[in-house]
Amino acid sequence: MKIWGLAASFLGVFVFVGATVFAQDLDGRAIMDEVASRHERPTEVSAERVVLIDRGEVEADRGMTRFLRRGSDGAYKYLMIYDHPVGIAGSASLTWEVRGGQDDQWLFLPALGKMKRVVGGTKRKNFMGTDFAFEDLTVEAEDDYD
Repeated sequence: MKIWGLAASFLGVFVFVGATVFAQDLDGRAIMDEVASRHERPTEVSAERVVLIDRGEVEADRGMTRFLRRGSDGAYKYLMIYDHPVGIAGSASLTWEVRGGQDDQWLFLPALGKMKRVVGGTKRKNFMGTDFAFEDLTVEAEDDYD
């Protein structure tokens, strides 16, 4: 029995070391391309959760549903709808990717009953009480990085 356990341990080490060597052969661009290829779908729906923790380690939980659709021109459209907490439930953001330009973005706040366009410097402001900015909600071009 001990021999099988020892053999299994060596096999586990071999697989782990082999995977590490393979990962070292990839450069940053290859990893980015692999991640992007896993999201190359015409539509995508996901339930997401964000936990905000302030300096006092108080947690605030935000839940959202994210919808993605790729248009006939290859550009993406994202819709994020907040499900909870109650104070922001029903709030939504919509982003339309613009190839070669700034993406179009809108924010819907149910308390105001209005949709507001997010433009210019506003895209750098915090989004829904998080450390993310509106511009963080857009697609990033792999060619912008080296």
